[in-house]
Amino acid sequence: MPTMKKSSPHKEGNIHHRRQNKKDHDLPKSLRISLLTFVILLRILVGYHHHSGQDNYQGGPKTDYHHDKNDFVESKKSLKKKSNDDVVENNRPVKYGGDYEAQRHWMEITLHLPLKEWYYHDLEYWGLDYPPLTAYVSYAYGWMADQLGSLHDDAFDDENVDGEYLGKATKTCANIDEADEICKNDPTTQTADDKTTMQRKGLRILKELVALHTSRYGFEDARGKLFMRLTVLVLDVTIYMSAVWVLVMRLTAGDDTIIANGNIFGLSIGQHRRIWLLLTALTQPAIILIDHGHFQYNTTSLGLALWSFHFMTLDVNPFLRESDNPAARNTSFLGPVIGSIFFSLALNFKQMELYHAPAVFAYLLGRCFRKKRGRLSSENSANNVDQQPSHIIAAVSRFISLGVTVILTFAILWVPFAITIQPPQDLLSFDIKVIYQILRRLFPFKRGLFEGKVANLWCTLSIRPISIRQRIPEDVLPLAALGLTLVFLLPPCFILFGVGRGRGITSTREEHEQNHSEKDIRFLLWGNTSSALAFFLASFQVHEKGILIALAPLSLLALDAPNFVSWFSIVATWTLWPLLNIDRLCEAYFCCMMIFWCTKSIIGLPSSTSKQTRWEVDIFTQWRLFGFIPYLSYFTMVILHVVDFFFSPPPNLPDLIPVLFSVWGCVMLIFSFM
Repeated sequence: MPTMKKSSPHKEGNIHHRRQNKKDHDLPKSLRISLLTFVILLRILVGYHHHSGQDNYQGGPKTDYHHDKNDFVESKKSLKKKSNDDVVENNRPVKYGGDYEAQRHWMEITLHLPLKEWYYHDLEYWGLDYPPLTAYVSYAYGWMADQLGSLHDDAFDDENVDGEYLGKATKTCANIDEADEICKNDPTTQTADDKTTMQRKGLRILKELVALHTSRYGFEDARGKLFMRLTVLVLDVTIYMSAVWVLVMRLTAGDDTIIANGNIFGLSIGQHRRIWLLLTALTQPAIILIDHGHFQYNTTSLGLALWSFHFMTLDVNPFLRESDNPAARNTSFLGPVIGSIFFSLALNFKQMELYHAPAVFAYLLGRCFRKKRGRLSSENSANNVDQQPSHIIAAVSRFISLGVTVILTFAILWVPFAITIQPPQDLLSFDIKVIYQILRRLFPFKRGLFEGKVANLWCTLSIRPISIRQRIPEDVLPLAALGLTLVFLLPPCFILFGVGRGRGITSTREEHEQNHSEKDIRFLLWGNTSSALAFFLASFQVHEKGILIALAPLSLLALDAPNFVSWFSIVATWTLWPLLNIDRLCEAYFCCMMIFWCTKSIIGLPSSTSKQTRWEVDIFTQWRLFGFIPYLSYFTMVILHVVDFFFSPPPNLPDLIPVLFSVWGCVMLIFSFM
């Protein structure tokens, strides 16, 4: 009969210690629910405001859409159908709205058109210009809307509403007959009866939300907007918030369990700091206003990137426990492989994730050359010569595994677009032209250096009297932007390569794990912030919203530099003011800024733990010379807001105020990068 092996008192003590640490590390369930409810409610409230291009408003007191409603209706009557694909007005494409309409339109075309036509269809009317994963997600949400609408087909009868025959409940802007009728989808020309009819249709309106062609030019029914807002919220909660939660738990692991003075919840200092970091990351005004106000899906790509940072900095197999197979767990390269999959997905959701790519590549390249964990540093040095060939082989095999993983991930997402079936034998063929078309859509170099009044170097240098775009040939500008971006990228990438190799990490297991958890993830977050800022400041074809790529990883470093991160968060949101003002999100802007500031101030950051002190790098507290900069920048930002509200620019300088916002924003962001 086999005998049971007794556990040693030392091992039992370690198990008890780990359980106690986990208990202290977790937040109370009620507090977790309250935090999640608060950040979700904040996003929902912002969603009640205007979205980009709502009612075709493009800024100013009046737009072409609202300038003369009769003229707009008459122009719709003159629309001619040119094949089944293109709707033109006097041979000129008609466009409506902004990013909201673009995302809705992508659901429409991906649902109804063959895969091969997605990146070709009617490119002048919000043609698809995001990577394949965005297209697949648009298809999934379009299918969901169509199915939900189809469930309610019998709930509305076209033949009888209040005893009147209405025919088709929604006339389309593309099918207006010669009669003196107007498009009932046009929110500015709907009658009271039209709106009542639309309201009585219930969820069937979702089917019309993604109807091919007929849903264009301002389909802004309340139920449709609710569905669109929910699509952003679901991905935000499931991908971005989950990634933030995991990284916050990891970044605060090991904090002491001393009860904070005056803490009414009886929380430890570590738990208090955890709550503060969670709220800093999840109440970022810029991210909330752009995704849930302006309307985009940035949190999806950012969440995938954060998940990739988490996995690629793991030095153990995340799916094995210590007791299962210690040798296999501690020498596994599975974490970086999984991280490369997540980062490939992030790249395939939004091409702006290329801002993080150099930092990720430098770190992963270093990880390929990191030596396996040894027992003692003396043993490693004694066998250094014998292990050199095997170390090189291991590095090459790791590099190949990462390359194969990335290629396979991209192939799975891209190849379906190029595969066609040739009749009559139904033979499969590969059309490389479709891949070229996708690349052209993703990187439209003809659009110029930047869009809008973006707070970067090229926009700042384009104002008079510098006018750099007139001094440098147009075909040289992309090369100049590339060269300047590479100069900015070299320092952080060089540092991350060293971190990936494990420089400064000791060889004993306990010290290695401690150094890894405290060093790799922090340096990768700092490095990705620097990389994204370098692209935002100096690269080609920059959007105002690109600042979010730097903001997301930086927000998780608020414990290391609380004053700097808070200041940068305010600055990043402030630089978006010209865009948010056009979107009529002024009230949401000020409310989100105040909520962010008040939440952090009321909760307060407790004193640093002994573990945390060694990672503090806040320039505003450690260097008194720079202590005045936040106050000076806040004062200037307030002054520019006052000028914008109470003064009108000169007639010959209509863009003066947005330009001042971009120039001063650029100055502050350059300081942040330096």
